[in-house]
Parts: sequence; C-alpha cells; structure tokens
Amino acid sequence: MFLPFFLFITTFAIYLHNLSSSVYGGDVGDFITAAVVRGVPHPSGYPLFTLLGILFNSLPINQTPAFKMGLISVVASSFSVVLMYLIVLELTKRKLLGFITALTLAFIYPFWLYAELAEVFALNSFFMLLLLFLAVLYHRRKKLIFLYILSFSIGLSLTHHEIIVLLFPSILFLILTANWRIILKFSILARCALLFLLGLLPYAYIPIAAFYNPPLNWGNAVTPENFFRLILRLDYGWVLDTTKIDWYFRFLTIKAYFAYWKAELPPVLIGSCILGAIYMIKKGQKLLFFSIFLAFFLTGVFFAWYSSTSISHPFGFGVIERFYMVSFPFFVLFFPFGILFITESVIRILGHVNPIFLKRSFYSTIFSVVFIAIPIFLFFYNFPKTDLHDVWTGDYLGEDVLLPLPKNSILLLNADTILLNTFYMHYARNTRKDVEIYTSSLLDVQISKNNYLRKRKEEILKKNISNEQANLLAIASLVDERPIFSNEEIPYNAWIKGKELAWMPYGLVFKLIDSSNGKKSKTDFLDQQEKILSSLHFSELKKEKAAIKRSLTLSHIPEIYALALVNTANYLVSNYNDRETAKAYYEKSLSVYPAMKIGYEELGMYYFNKKECKKAEELFNRLISLNEKNKNGYVLLYFTYNDCYKDKKKADSIARKFKLLFSDSIKNYVSKQ
Repeated sequence: MFLPFFLFITTFAIYLHNLSSSVYGGDVGDFITAAVVRGVPHPSGYPLFTLLGILFNSLPINQTPAFKMGLISVVASSFSVVLMYLIVLELTKRKLLGFITALTLAFIYPFWLYAELAEVFALNSFFMLLLLFLAVLYHRRKKLIFLYILSFSIGLSLTHHEIIVLLFPSILFLILTANWRIILKFSILARCALLFLLGLLPYAYIPIAAFYNPPLNWGNAVTPENFFRLILRLDYGWVLDTTKIDWYFRFLTIKAYFAYWKAELPPVLIGSCILGAIYMIKKGQKLLFFSIFLAFFLTGVFFAWYSSTSISHPFGFGVIERFYMVSFPFFVLFFPFGILFITESVIRILGHVNPIFLKRSFYSTIFSVVFIAIPIFLFFYNFPKTDLHDVWTGDYLGEDVLLPLPKNSILLLNADTILLNTFYMHYARNTRKDVEIYTSSLLDVQISKNNYLRKRKEEILKKNISNEQANLLAIASLVDERPIFSNEEIPYNAWIKGKELAWMPYGLVFKLIDSSNGKKSKTDFLDQQEKILSSLHFSELKKEKAAIKRSLTLSHIPEIYALALVNTANYLVSNYNDRETAKAYYEKSLSVYPAMKIGYEELGMYYFNKKECKKAEELFNRLISLNEKNKNGYVLLYFTYNDCYKDKKKADSIARKFKLLFSDSIKNYVSKQ
C-alpha cells in the first residue's frame, strides 16, 4: 500500500501548492456561486458537485470559496492518479509500470490544470477511471461485488457530468465479455438497477434548491418539465442535426484535437502509447485493448467531431480544452504496455549479443526505470504553466465590473466570463451587495422575484410585446429611478415613449441613458471614463501577463478590457467626431490585447483617411494574419492599394484572392453591406 499512499500524498501536495484561490474563468464562477447561494448551476445542474461544494465551502479554513471548492479537484485528481496505478497494476502485475504511468497522468498539462480549479472535470476523470477499474476487476475476477459497486457508481457519476455516458459502451463490453449470461439473471439485474437508482439520489437536490428560488437558479427546475430540460441539457442544442453537418469544419475540429495532443504530450510518450496498443493486440489482450480504445475514441475523437466547438478564438479553444482532457487517461493506459514492448525488444536484441540479458529479469526493470524521465520532464515543463496560487486575474475582472458602479445599480450581464466572474465576486466574495445583477438566461426567474418588475412586465405584455423584450423593457423602464448598466448595447429602439434610450461607455460596461434631454459634453464624458479606467486593474493584468498568456481561458479576459477601450473610442467618433482622441484608445486597446481585431481595423481606417498608406497597409495585413477568413481585412486592404497607393495591380491581386477564398467579388460583397 506504500506506493498508492505515496502517489496520493505527493500529488496532493503539489496540486495544493498550485491551487487557484481565484475564480479563474470559464464556468468556475458559476459552480462556486451555486454552492455558496445553495443554488443550481447551468445545465445539467451538476448536483453532486454542488453538494460537495457546499460541504467543502463550509470548511473552517481562512481561504476564498474558490480555494475551498478547488480542494474537490485536488482530492479527486490525486485519487485518479491512484486509480491509474491500480488499473495498470491489475493489467500488468508490475508496480513500477503502474507508478510511472500514474505519475505521467498526474503531470500532463490539462489533467494537472483542472486539478487546481473549482471545475467539474477533475471529479469527472475520477469517475471515468473508477468505472473502468471496477469493470476491469469484474472482467478479470467475475465477482458480483464489483458489479454492484459499479452499478451504484454509474448512477452517482451521472449526477456529476453526463459526458460519462461515452464510457458506457466500454463498460458494457467488459461486463458482457466476462459473462454475457448475466443479462438473463433477473435477481442480479434488479439489484444492479436498485443500486443505480440509489446513485441518482443527488438529483433530488435540484428541485429542492429551485423551490427556494436562490439567486442562481438555472432552469427553474420546480416542475418535472423544467427538471428534465435542465438535466438533459435540452436548451443547449446538443442533439446533432444530420441534415446540417459541415463536414469540413468537423474535420478541422478533429485536426485541432490531435494538434492539441501533439502540443501537450512528448513525442516519445505518444509513440510509446501507440506501441503499447500494438503490444496488447499481439499478446492476446484484444478484449481489454478494444475496451480501452473504444473509451479513448468515444471521449476523444468522436466527441471532438460531434461537439464541433468553434476554435477560431482562444477562448473557444479554452472551452473545448477541458473536454480534450477526458480522453487523455485512456490513451495513457497504453503507455505501460508500450514500455513492455520497448524493454522486451531491447532485451531480445541484447540477448543475441549476450544471453545473460535473457536470463536476468532485473534487466527488464532497469530498462523500464528509464521511462521515469517522462513524468519528470512533464513535471518541470508544466509546473510553471499550472502554478495558479498567486494569479488573481479572474477576481480583478469581477471587481472592475462592480466597484465603479453607483449605489443601487442594476447590472445586465451576458457572456460567460464577465457574467460568472462577476457573480462570484458579488455573491461569494460579497462585493457590492447593493447592486442587482440580471442575465438573459435567468431573467424570467429573476423578474418573477421582484414584485415591482413583475407588475411592469405584466403591463408591457398586454401590448403584444414578446416575453424577451418585455423582460428587458421592464428593467429599462427604471432608467429614471436607478442607474442601469449592461456589458452589451441592447437595442431598445423606441420602446419607451418620450425617451431616447442610448448606451454610453462606463468602464467595462455601458450605462443606459435618456438622451432626449441632451448628452454629456465630450469633456465630461472623457473625465468620467478616464476616472473609471484609471481605477481598473490594468497594471495588475500586465504583471500577470505570463500566466494569462499560458492559459486559453484567462487569455480572454484582457480582451474584455481592450473592448472597453474600443467602445470608448467608438463613442468619441460617433458622438463627438473626435478621431484624434479615439486613436489613442484604439492604440491602447492593442497594447492590452494584441489580437483585438477591431482595433487594427479602426486604426487602419484612421491612417487610410490620413493617406498614410504604409501604416494602413501594415494594420490591415495584421488584421488578416489574425484570421485568414476576415473578409473586412481583404476589402480594406484592397481599397488601400486601389485608392491610397493607386496600385491597381496589387488591388487586383487582393480581389482575386478574395474571389478564391469566398467565391464572391469584393464589389458584390461591399454592395451587400
């Protein structure tokens, strides 16, 4: 028992050192906030994780909620490492191979990263390995106790993350190839079914929590219909429409999946795993090979193809990155067999030189020890990438949204990162409790809790206005009574008689104003905006630049700050026709987030109008380099050559390239805009 204990304690200590005390980004804020307010996070509701979050958040330690709930991932990941060791030991009967493989999994980047965040994927990895381990034990030993524990664990795992269903074919295959006649034994199936249902009990938390109408209550699952819509993610459109498949785009997602593997795994590890798969087939372990390969294929290649998540933006890649890690443990399970393949091949070759190599078993151990270099390399390579213990970028974002707002403000937020990080700071860190936060996904439930807004909405609905518009209009009707803000410019048009509603940049968000009585002077607007912007954490973002650059999720946050600068510049142009002052804000936006496409576009237009052709050309080329399918970039570059340089030859070259890429002419495209 020493090695499992050593693996758990060692990885636990390392993960704990790097554990994030901040909200980070992605869905982390949603999960933590749900636990803090005893609410329901986004579909599928994640009741087991929420219940564990409530438990861990009550720990009597002086740490942030993000740290406390992150401990769930630390514990789950360390147990996953132990499970990897036990699976390899069961399959190979070699402790050294189990030890090397377990450490390799422990220090692979995505697995390590999510061991330090209050996210659901570390616990999901634990369930994946637990189910596989129990299935292997039943397959090998045929004892019903393993089948019964497996049945309960399957039910429990479904209350955590439904991606676990992709492992079920492998589990079923191992069970049926061990004893297919079990499907004819009613008493055994009945016990398994009962244990499975017992495992589903955490789902009861969702309607109970929803009944008390907490601040975070996705899906309002107080009715059977709402409950099943939530847990089955019916509003997420996950059912594939086979009539609208973009095969090329799905090919690109698979290509991106393998590119990620190539970036995060050493070639020697990938090669060893492939050799290990071959070894399993050659040594007659075809059933186990097929089960592991099926698990890898379904959770990896198939999921990447099926989900087909957009990867054109780093944040989109960050979203899918957490799903890529689901398949990593199954691929790594081939690694110990690759070590056996390589060591046996080396010993066989050396045996032709000196037979002693074939007679002494310790030579196999000596050659196997060499492979400990792989987890050692992964540890030193990934340690700085996963060290989040002093990274606060996520918290800064929530603070910078909330702190500049006037007292008793109403705040409308959409888009995951800015919404969920602000939720966390507001509810979990008690920042600006006077502010009311609304979001379109929860607006029906939120307005129903406010008597004043509910009555306003009821009056508005009588005028044949849609429910969605009525929600927004009910809030907008308070514009004379309370300050209203949003991170998006919601098009209110002329819904409120006698008012001209408009959005004015206000720090990282917009303020709703009634411009019928005139607008702020340019001086007043700039004074207000500069005062707010100077109070934000721009300098801290610069200090954490290295950590932000390493993270696909965190790299999205500087874009939010850069967008605030762009919005300020756009407002100066559209309301005061001040392009000179706007230029400085566009330039600053690019210094904050160098991939800010609209910054290059607007600056390029500035220099184009100034007839500074070379600068305009450089900026439009930079715009295209960020995205080769950016139509506006080619159009603007075309006009730079045609109208600024007066270079017809280069302009025609851009026009031909546009035609080749988009099957359309530039003139036709421009006429449609």
